[in-house]
Amino acid sequence: MKSLQRLCIFYLESNIHVSIAAGVFIVISCYNYNNSFGVTYALFTFFSTLFSYNFIRLFEGKVTYNKVSLPVLKNQSWYVPLVMLLSLIGMVYFIPFFDINELRILIPAFLLTFGYVFPVLRWKGQWVTFRDYPNLKVISVALTWAIVGVLFPLYRYLDDPVVWIQFIQRFFLIFVLVIPFDIRDLQSDAQKLNTLPQWIGVGKSIKIGLLMLLLYVALDLVLLRYSSHFFISDVFVTLLSFLFLVNTKPNQS
Repeated sequence: MKSLQRLCIFYLESNIHVSIAAGVFIVISCYNYNNSFGVTYALFTFFSTLFSYNFIRLFEGKVTYNKVSLPVLKNQSWYVPLVMLLSLIGMVYFIPFFDINELRILIPAFLLTFGYVFPVLRWKGQWVTFRDYPNLKVISVALTWAIVGVLFPLYRYLDDPVVWIQFIQRFFLIFVLVIPFDIRDLQSDAQKLNTLPQWIGVGKSIKIGLLMLLLYVALDLVLLRYSSHFFISDVFVTLLSFLFLVNTKPNQS
């Protein structure tokens, strides 16, 4: 029983579930657009997400020096560096499968991830990260996932408006999915993070999430002009996101 418990803790704390979700979003984007599965893109995204999230986890600690909020190494379980090493190997292995233009698409996502860990913005006289800048956390996360999950696997079709509609939809969806976690962590998050629920309250945050879900479905209606095979699944995702959003409470485990 303890072995199973340790395995579950490892699975959650190493962010494997998050990385799987990132890979699945790649598959969804490719399948919705041209009925392919984008396996190479999905595997690369899995490993890069695994590396990025554990890298962020490794530098969760902060120290302020000369008005600069600097990331510091935080004591972590032994497997965090190991997971980072293995995911880095996997990520490097798949890089040759892509041409330079595909990899260029990922530069904004890389910069957003970098800014999430290292201070690049001025706020109240200090250099802070995207995570510490008011409400920039949710925007940077949603934008990164939208870039990686849509523009990266579909970069050859960027002249097609369908791709950009899916990009906007993905941004809305990830934005909505981040809100419940910020609500859950409302009491434990430092006030300086100024997350959306801290800034405008839980009720208004949920209303913003609901508005984005409505826009998500509205864009689906636009996409019906081009294709209808993913409309039902998107409505199902919207309903699940709606239930997740409205049933989240502060300090909920």
